[in-house]
Amino acid sequence: MLYLTHGNTDDRNAWLWMTSAERYASDRGLITVMTSTWSSFGMDMYYGKKYFTYLSEELVPLMDRLLPIAPGHENHFVAGLSLGGYISFKLGLVRNDYFSAIGAFSSPIDMVDTLRRSYEGTTPGGKDFEECFGNLEYMAKWPNDTMAAARDIVEKGKPMPRLYQECGFDDFTFEQNEASSRQLKDMGYDVTYISREGDHGWEFWDEALPHFLDFIEAKKTAHGQLPGLALPRAYEPCEMPAFDIRGAFESFGARGTIDCEFILPPETPQRQWKAGKVMIHPTDDDFTYWQRKRDLEKLAEEQGIAIGCLQLYDSLGYDQEHGREFGILVEKELPFLFSFCFGHGREVEFKRAEKI
Repeated sequence: MLYLTHGNTDDRNAWLWMTSAERYASDRGLITVMTSTWSSFGMDMYYGKKYFTYLSEELVPLMDRLLPIAPGHENHFVAGLSLGGYISFKLGLVRNDYFSAIGAFSSPIDMVDTLRRSYEGTTPGGKDFEECFGNLEYMAKWPNDTMAAARDIVEKGKPMPRLYQECGFDDFTFEQNEASSRQLKDMGYDVTYISREGDHGWEFWDEALPHFLDFIEAKKTAHGQLPGLALPRAYEPCEMPAFDIRGAFESFGARGTIDCEFILPPETPQRQWKAGKVMIHPTDDDFTYWQRKRDLEKLAEEQGIAIGCLQLYDSLGYDQEHGREFGILVEKELPFLFSFCFGHGREVEFKRAEKI
């Protein structure tokens, strides 16, 4: 299981669009999760939403229970590029019970030092930094200071993840990578640090990712059986930012990236939704609901139903004779996933809807 975190100004798609991450994962039998944290740097933001709570307390446990992940601490990894490397180190160190190895490519891992440099005007900063990090006093609080989190693990005798850093000679984070790798080694961590020709760009990061996969010795393994569809215990997401219901889910049955948007009706104690519809678009009319979103929101409110809108290409939501199992996705997996994430213990009945 590999989590990949993106850099500033990017989202979850960056790894797919700009590198061969999908091919690397397929070749090695890796389940890969890429989530969007926008320009939050994976923080419980000083002014904003609690993205780190979402990552560490919601997303990791949720994916671990939904996906057929190989058990064992040694099979779980996290890595990121640029400011995503700070996210990966922070997540991996705080969840040292789950992740056995952490990678960072061209990353300012010590964000307290980076923020100090920003205030001094020696590195980029600005509004994004202010909204996320606030001030040095806020950054010094656990677990925002990655170096403090690393020392805490050592002092308390907790599991110490293996660490991997890679940075180019011409990268503006080179000096910081040199310094942080020395500090982590001095603490007693197993650190692999590679410096080579390159700058802060995608050509470098596309080469760095397979280097990290070689480091963790990710090898091709047989895909495990899919998890059962019995509804697990109730799952209560935090209020900020709650669960990103407009994100992309990885379909079990279709075995590909399936974009799905859920539209939830407003609720009162007297009126709670207990039913849902899966909206199936015409074969040549992908994602029409974006232009009809207001109509769908009105329908959800009037009928008290939840609506799931899927990108199903030309399958119309049925199993393809020579293709993917979209019917399983629509009839079994989506209702299970939806009930698990948003049902909160209620019985949810999902029906197909070819049109409004």
